Amino acid sequence: MLFFKTDFLAFIFGPLILLTATLRVSGVRRDLLPLGIAFSIAFLYANGNLTLALVIASIVLNFSVGRYLQLDKNRRVYVGAIVANLAILGYFKYSIFIKHTLLGFSLSGTWMWALPLGLSFFTFQQIAFLSDVYHKRIGFFSLKNYAMFILFFPHYIAGPIVNYRRVFDSYERWPTFNARSIRFGLLIFMIGILKKLIADFFAPIANTCFANQSALDMYGAWAGMMAFTFQIYFDFSGYCDMAVGTARVFGVSMPYNFNSPYKSRSVAEFWHRWHITLSNWLRDFLYIPLGGSRHGTRRTMLALMLTMTLGGLWHGAGWAFIVWGFVHGAALIIHRYSHIKLPAAAKTPVLFVFVALTWVLFRSETLAGAIAHYQALFNFGDLGIGAEIRRLLYLFVPLGDDPLSAADVKPNQIRDIAAMLVAGFICFRLQNSQRIALRLSSRKVHILRSAEIPVLALLILILSMAFANPDTTNAFIYFQF
Repeated sequence: MLFFKTDFLAFIFGPLILLTATLRVSGVRRDLLPLGIAFSIAFLYANGNLTLALVIASIVLNFSVGRYLQLDKNRRVYVGAIVANLAILGYFKYSIFIKHTLLGFSLSGTWMWALPLGLSFFTFQQIAFLSDVYHKRIGFFSLKNYAMFILFFPHYIAGPIVNYRRVFDSYERWPTFNARSIRFGLLIFMIGILKKLIADFFAPIANTCFANQSALDMYGAWAGMMAFTFQIYFDFSGYCDMAVGTARVFGVSMPYNFNSPYKSRSVAEFWHRWHITLSNWLRDFLYIPLGGSRHGTRRTMLALMLTMTLGGLWHGAGWAFIVWGFVHGAALIIHRYSHIKLPAAAKTPVLFVFVALTWVLFRSETLAGAIAHYQALFNFGDLGIGAEIRRLLYLFVPLGDDPLSAADVKPNQIRDIAAMLVAGFICFRLQNSQRIALRLSSRKVHILRSAEIPVLALLILILSMAFANPDTTNAFIYFQF
């Protein structure tokens, strides 16, 4: 069940708003948190029985450990609980990779569980919670609040990774409706749907390219790489916008996961702007425990490299992900300790090209596929780069009866390039969704502007119908992580 589909809007989001709003308006003073938990369980059940069973067992385990740690700050119990959480994550996420790739075992006849949706995100969230409890940063917490903290459907499947201290007050008085918050949430949600539409435009281009890496020509390699560069940004940031918007409608303020990352001027800045909550988690639970920047240059370099390599492994059990993380770790070290200075105007373009090139590793199924893709990216042929430029120019400017320029012109190339230019303009020149929604929702709410709320709701419903065609609907990329 996906946020932008009409079944989610019709059976989860809409009914929950109507029920809770009706009860609040009618003066019901009873705690409505169980209602939110019930709808969240229904959402998880729609995504699979294993997911629901695993998350409920995990909630019981971590809640019990958390209450115990409040009474007895036992380090062994604390470490054991973290190990147990990571062991469950490791089994579901890496057992096939370890058995088949590292140990060379045959998997024929071996039954393996599928990766439950949201496992990585709610595991990281619960580890952070246990850390806060152990270090006395959290006071009393009830089972209802804790269950809602983990189960609440907006952030459950693909983040953002939420800190309990940030949201527990919201759950104490859940839901809190007001016109400004609802309008803000619906605006963010609608922007998220628009981003998902953009991502789905690029998905077929990227899918075709990465499914045929060994047969790519230079244009196809660059087109596929750029298509995925825009797809993953609009797809993941679109999901996070919908999660933040949905939560805000109910009065819950969640952190933003993106802050115009492609506008970054360095790889360090990129990781402060991309998947912000994961970057913060990796900093707090990997980089700092590994020594951070407190023990000299060599220790810092090692901490950076291990953190990013393990971050790559978190994204997927495969060598391409590991190398992707390693390359970003190396880039962070070079940025931190190199004396190379780029002109100010070149910093953002260079960073963008670097990120796009590394997305090839991220998207490739195998290292061999990634290597073939890189070879195609820089395969100018016997005639050199001039020939490729002439072929590209021929798409827009007729160059006469030049057989070289006319060769290999593919249908829809002009459309695809134009779409990439538009996507680039959105990423580099427009304000991000957070700033847009803040600016639009900061206006005072009065009776006329309150009419914007049903208009926004109608627009969201109309946009959701654009996903009715199964050929244009793709699951969110980060669901697989």
